[in-house]
Amino acid sequence: MRWTWMLSAAALVACPDDTPAPLGMNDAFDAAQMDVDAPRPDADVASSLVDADGGDVLAGPDTLPDTVADAVADQKSPGSPDTQDTGLDVGVDLSPGAASMVLSAPRLSLPYVVAGGGGAQATFTITNTGAAAGALLWDLSGDATLSTDALPATLAAGEVHTVTVSFSGSPTPLLAGATLTVIADGEGGSQPAERVEIWAVAGDSEIGDATLDVLDGPPSTPSVTHGTSMTITLPTAPFDSDPSVLVFVPDGFWDRGLQDMVVHFHGHNTTLASTVPYHGYREMVHVSGRNAVLVVPQGPVNQASGDFGRLMDAGGLATMLDDVLALLYREGFVSAPALGDVFLTAHSGGYQAVAVNLGNAWAQQHVVQVGLFDAMYGYMNAYYDFIVGGGRLRSNTTGGSTGSVHATLQGLLDTAGVAWSDATDHATLRASAPVLAPTSAPHNDVTWHASFYLEHLRWCPGATARGPRVELLSVADSGGAATASWRTPSDPAVTHFEVQAQGSSDGSWSVLATAPPGSDQATFLTPALGADVRVVGVIPAVPPAERRGSDVYRLDPAATTLVVDGFDRTLRGSFAGPWHDFAARVGAAVPGGVATASNESVREGTTALADYATVVWLLGDESTGDRTFDAAEQAVATAYVAAGGRLIVSGSEIAWDLDNKGGGASFLAGLGASYAADDAGTLLAQPAGPLAALSGDIPFGGAGAPYGEDFPDVLGTVGAAVALLHYDSGGNAAVGLAGSSVVLGFPLELVDDDASLAALMAALTGF
Repeated sequence: MRWTWMLSAAALVACPDDTPAPLGMNDAFDAAQMDVDAPRPDADVASSLVDADGGDVLAGPDTLPDTVADAVADQKSPGSPDTQDTGLDVGVDLSPGAASMVLSAPRLSLPYVVAGGGGAQATFTITNTGAAAGALLWDLSGDATLSTDALPATLAAGEVHTVTVSFSGSPTPLLAGATLTVIADGEGGSQPAERVEIWAVAGDSEIGDATLDVLDGPPSTPSVTHGTSMTITLPTAPFDSDPSVLVFVPDGFWDRGLQDMVVHFHGHNTTLASTVPYHGYREMVHVSGRNAVLVVPQGPVNQASGDFGRLMDAGGLATMLDDVLALLYREGFVSAPALGDVFLTAHSGGYQAVAVNLGNAWAQQHVVQVGLFDAMYGYMNAYYDFIVGGGRLRSNTTGGSTGSVHATLQGLLDTAGVAWSDATDHATLRASAPVLAPTSAPHNDVTWHASFYLEHLRWCPGATARGPRVELLSVADSGGAATASWRTPSDPAVTHFEVQAQGSSDGSWSVLATAPPGSDQATFLTPALGADVRVVGVIPAVPPAERRGSDVYRLDPAATTLVVDGFDRTLRGSFAGPWHDFAARVGAAVPGGVATASNESVREGTTALADYATVVWLLGDESTGDRTFDAAEQAVATAYVAAGGRLIVSGSEIAWDLDNKGGGASFLAGLGASYAADDAGTLLAQPAGPLAALSGDIPFGGAGAPYGEDFPDVLGTVGAAVALLHYDSGGNAAVGLAGSSVVLGFPLELVDDDASLAALMAALTGF
């Protein structure tokens, strides 16, 4: 005999302030010995791989916390009622023949109410779809303000029972959670426990109304939406004089049961309206791939002060984040108002509030990473204690006062035998060691320069938005066997990685290879006709179409050309998305076979330029703030050309950065190019000189391009270099040294149509 029990949620209904009778516990429940503290399901790994385009890739468990009681242990507002917990430790008969139960409503979220304004109710149903009656054993653990009506001890075959869950409300703000557990007992034995996670919120009446503002990418990237922003008033904000708090929910954010938060403390003499857009915090949180809500409280308004008022009092930050969770629940962004990991960040004078908050037990439980941006002016012992206690610190300095504190802290860490790093590359940021690094950026630009704020969030382990933002390092063929290499943040919900190929006919993705969590490469047969390739970290709860992965690279058999993807800029430029397929598009246009690698792979020496006759290096509109070519990359490229290699470089800010801004004028001159002007004032190039036979104009950055272009560089020639393309407005769009190098003043991926791009690539490689 086999039992199947189905629970389903019904419509949520608000109710007046009444208190249903508490749950009556079934005496038989104790004897069943059910384990209500199972491991978190999202840490489990299941099997049964299927195609990337079909259904769930893994037949795995739900991604919910084990019990709400665990999740909300530190979420209760001051003065909230005691919790109820039966203390049962009940095992499950998992022997063959035990009955099974299907739960279709794993979470029940009651309507939001205002503190002191009554309670709420909601219902779900339990259905016996088996062939005979069976006994039900129940347990409710959690906040005492949550209760149910009478629960059935048995349910006949085919019978449906509606369960009403009630929240009595609270006179003070409260985040209330409980877990209702049920097992069915029949002739086949006891079924595994099934749980309904229950949540209710009584929010502070002084939480302000929210106006939801969608933050889009720049006009040149209309397809990008960064997320939803709200600037609201909170009673727990630092100061009553301006109780504004900015709350930003990034695009792709999803309710994983525990809600991560990035809390930023701004510097002196500013306001939210000024500092948040300037530094690009919202955009960087989105592009980082971190599944976290950004919270920026208004500190001292336009004052030279780092005093953040209530948020420097004991419990102040925790209470404010309770209000933020209540707000997110009220506005429908989350159905589980439980706090997860917290990231504390500060620019300049905001360091004091971070340091003070690191000294309490709440922070020791929740704060996993601290980011300081030219902000370590003092409180060094607080940061030292955070590091040696296992916290991750990422800090940069322009020198001066923060540089002196950095040096002292580095000495203390050396004495304690704690390794640290002064590098900010991806491999270093992924490691756990503290980063205490110099920066060449001005004080007010240290957050967005080289995307440091973004990258420090990206590489912390933990919850990601629908999959980690994987850094694809290379895809290359060797005698018919291909290898994809990558680097990725770790996410406990990722069950495996897939190397996927995109079909040319319908755009769908198929799986070339799989690799377990923790892997950084996979091998597979090279597609005979080549393919566009990406790597995706698979989270079963995320539908395949919504999973996020790496940039897209081109892979062909027998490659003689290497495409280098050096375009990392995602802020203050023409393109603003978290991933791109530019290298794949250009690679497909190159005559003959290509392999693809990131500039990081070339810089780190894992991809050798010397293995290829031609290298096409793409920089998009990457500029001085993002290091078009750093010193190490300049050295590698110079050595390659000197040894007879042929280098084609494209980007709209290369000459601006290397020549005009002093980032490497001699390197650029060695490629035959110099800076003439910052903006050609046109989006049309025309063949010239050795490329004069190329048919037709070459439009770029138009409707057919993946993003717009604002400032295409005008180039000069150096030495024996000649002009290859002119702008229709005058000036050189591309210059080169025959058989050696080509520099273009606009990004190749912006050529409007594939036919024009293919013709241009054939002409350039031929030159």
